Amino acid sequence: MGNKDWEVLELEKLSQKFEENILDATKKFEKLITDMKDIEGLPASALDMAAQMAESKGYEKATAENGPWVVTLDGPSYRSVMQHAKNRSFREEVFRAYVTRASDGDLNNTPIIERILELRLEKAKLLGYNNYAEVSMEKKMATIDKAEELIEKLHTASWNAAIQDMEDLEEFAKGQNAMEAKELNQWDINFWSERLRESRFDINEEELRPYLSLPKVLDGLFNLAKMLFDIDIDTVDGLAPVWNKDVSFYCVKNSLGSPIAYFYFDPYSRPSEKRGGAWMDVVVGRSCSVSHDGTSP
Repeated sequence: MGNKDWEVLELEKLSQKFEENILDATKKFEKLITDMKDIEGLPASALDMAAQMAESKGYEKATAENGPWVVTLDGPSYRSVMQHAKNRSFREEVFRAYVTRASDGDLNNTPIIERILELRLEKAKLLGYNNYAEVSMEKKMATIDKAEELIEKLHTASWNAAIQDMEDLEEFAKGQNAMEAKELNQWDINFWSERLRESRFDINEEELRPYLSLPKVLDGLFNLAKMLFDIDIDTVDGLAPVWNKDVSFYCVKNSLGSPIAYFYFDPYSRPSEKRGGAWMDVVVGRSCSVSHDGTSP
């Protein structure tokens, strides 16, 4: 194996290590709350989630009403604190923990980032490019110049509106006698944005939850797919192995009822097992254009 092959292998390992450090750092943070005043403002669903987390950590008598509660940096828990927790110092603590994940100790990603940048630049030079951005853009419809031009257009078009939004937010916070109104910080923006939305539009996320439960959302999505593409999507649990009881396996059928695709659906956050956010990957790809007889192989 040549030096270039080793560099490619090292780059892949570093990228994987980067993701693992983020995941481990996310799992590492746990904030035990025993006083309701510390998490005042959190909706019932968030309190229930925090109590369940506490129960999983050994606090067997934890309840949504009386606690104790455990807050983590997992997406649903983090967002609930940022949007609803009235305790500003608590929001700041959770925010700082979130944005500094994997930045020190054994999980420090800084040297990994630096090495990845070095290897990407070396790769670009070997391929005859000036930088890795040019390599990335080679297979895309855009160019670096066009991308920068678009960013500048978006900046110009949105700047004044963003300034106005911040002024509206500060004015609203001031009207609520908030001490931080004169200088809203990052851990204040989501909280006061949510309060402003509730006040201006009379919208409450908790009241919308019954209408946007997972079964109802999936039913609407699959009906839309049926209307647009004339396909049916049905669960076929038991046909394929799953890695968690919450994972479902689906079959996509054409108008004749013949299977044309299958997919797994893993909807719930499990920070101890998988990375957060929306993501997907192909297990087995199929193509009519590369098959022998022009049909899907």
